[in-house]
Amino acid sequence: AHNFPLDLAAVEAPTNG
Repeated sequence: AHNFPLDLAAVEAPTNG
């Protein structure tokens, strides 16, 4: 949710791309 990749399921945790 903070990184550049679009996080669809991740709301509180940033995705790893």
